Amino acid sequence: MAMKWRRRQKLIYLAPLVLSVTILLAAILTLGGSPPQAADDSKGNLPTAFNVSHAKNTFETFLVAMEAQVDLGNGVVATAFTFNGIVPGPTINLKVGDKVVVHFTNHLSIPMSIHWHGVELTNRSDGTGITQDPVPTGGTYVYDFIVPRPGIFFFHSRIRPTNPEFKGFYGMLIVEDPTAKKLIEKKVLPDKEHTKLLVLGDTTVCKTQGSNDTATFPADPNVPWAGNANGAGPFPGGPAGNPPSPKDLCETPRDEHGHFVNPVVALPAGAIPNIQPSTNCGSAGEPTCPVGEGQLVKVNGRVPTARGGRPEDPGALAANPRVINVKTGEGIRLQVGSAATIRYFRLRLTCPTSAPCVPGRVDNMIPLYRVGGQGGLLDNVRLEGGTQGTLNTDYLEGEILIPVAAREDLVFVVPQVGLGDVLTLWTLDFKRTGQGFAKLPTVPVAHFKIVEVKDHPKFAINAGDPLRTHPAVNSPIASIKGGAPDALLDSSLFQPPQPGNPSSTIRLTAGVKPSINDDTNFIFDEGPTPPTPYTDVPHVAESRWAAVGDLLELTIFNDTNAHHPWHPHGFSIQPVKIIDAATSTTVLTFGYNEFVDVADLPPHSKLVYRVLLEDRPFSFISPTGGAVGRWAMHCHIFFHAALGMITELVATQ
Repeated sequence: MAMKWRRRQKLIYLAPLVLSVTILLAAILTLGGSPPQAADDSKGNLPTAFNVSHAKNTFETFLVAMEAQVDLGNGVVATAFTFNGIVPGPTINLKVGDKVVVHFTNHLSIPMSIHWHGVELTNRSDGTGITQDPVPTGGTYVYDFIVPRPGIFFFHSRIRPTNPEFKGFYGMLIVEDPTAKKLIEKKVLPDKEHTKLLVLGDTTVCKTQGSNDTATFPADPNVPWAGNANGAGPFPGGPAGNPPSPKDLCETPRDEHGHFVNPVVALPAGAIPNIQPSTNCGSAGEPTCPVGEGQLVKVNGRVPTARGGRPEDPGALAANPRVINVKTGEGIRLQVGSAATIRYFRLRLTCPTSAPCVPGRVDNMIPLYRVGGQGGLLDNVRLEGGTQGTLNTDYLEGEILIPVAAREDLVFVVPQVGLGDVLTLWTLDFKRTGQGFAKLPTVPVAHFKIVEVKDHPKFAINAGDPLRTHPAVNSPIASIKGGAPDALLDSSLFQPPQPGNPSSTIRLTAGVKPSINDDTNFIFDEGPTPPTPYTDVPHVAESRWAAVGDLLELTIFNDTNAHHPWHPHGFSIQPVKIIDAATSTTVLTFGYNEFVDVADLPPHSKLVYRVLLEDRPFSFISPTGGAVGRWAMHCHIFFHAALGMITELVATQ
């Protein structure tokens, strides 16, 4: 017998206003003329959501899921899934403690939801198939919650999410760190004028039937690749794992459940194909299981301007380049988030040429300093990459790795180079897969053009510099690493007994398909097919149960040959250490405190983390009970989760 989950009566909001906003958006997008460009204005600034509330500390807005023609640049026009007709959707800017009300209307042809990724919110607003029924075409849903923690977050659907996110259905949510204002005044951080938001993703856009590419990334002797010692060509072709090609996806398409469309009808030019495999993928009459990266890297919804050469020796930019204007000596803050479904972004910022441009360096790299990310600002500035502890990160110190769904807050100093010179941020291949490199070509992500040369630098930053530990704020991140943790509950002792596993170790496996402890929990948080009420979705053998208020120490054992970005919903975690599974030795101890909601697991490693199951308001008038419920935990490579690398943490009273 499955435990039955019920919801209290929800508040009724302004239905006529929802309808008016929906009609207005639909009218704007059907007026004709050229397709709208993606949301970016090419300056790293994105449109923001409009707050219709006049109440203090309250943000109320409207989001409409709708299909729209979007100009991705470089001559590519795509039919995208959007929030309010743009990709990314409008950015929501908040302060800690704000009350949030979002009126969501679904005008797409498939059921949808909104998952507020990383936000510690009320369970009913988590947006998964175990917290709500999917919102049908023409349906509405009201999400309401309070944001308790600063950080860079984002939102997307959690109902069969691979396809919508691949098609552009995502947006950013920024909760300002309360210490940032003082640190900006002290010139420890760049100000808002010098802060740019970069939302990374990728996709594949179909061409006219018969002209779709037979390889996502064809082998090419002139294309740069990080797998070569000097970063130059030849590129061997990819991606790894032999996933379907654009020709396969566009000319023998899949439906939203991952089955072949029957009869076969090729997708039109401009369509973005479904890529999510079905749970019985690989069997007779079904597509294969592998999923690959998209052909086109997108930044703020647009394909970045191409550049010749490679990071080690940059060449000429393509005509009419889109650039962000900067001045020498100033600090630039980049708030970077990944909305990719499988791609890891390995970011490197380089000088205008192969010559060094940063004092003391012998290469042409400009260090990216990490000042925060998923949980707000850090206590101290960090340089990532290289060897951390005894763990080889497989990327260089001063680069930044952005796994799927991760977000980072970065700062760099514009070096003393010439007027008109251009710095470039690149993404390079990373050893993500069981075969090593994912076999992705090196491509630009963003360009920074020098429009003024200053004689003297006005901004400086170094690893170890104080942030939250700065005397002006003195607000270090609280640690939850001390004290004895509580045990998980044994659900077999419940009356009636419930499925579950009281072990604090969760083992990621990849036998026949991605799984938890070799148990494939098929699309468990997306609801069964055909759909039934979310309250009837059964618990699974790998469900974990705990009491609200408990402090847990969990171990995620990656027993596979590949990297996996682990994402627990509902509660931020503090990483403690990474253990090499083969030798049982600790290779990295996290000697600093940070709250995160996505943690990358290297192959054959164990991540130990702490999580405090803090309660939160059930509603704006009910101060407790919001943490009670079912919270998904999964690999954030979405097709891994959909095929079984997913479970749940059930928080009880």
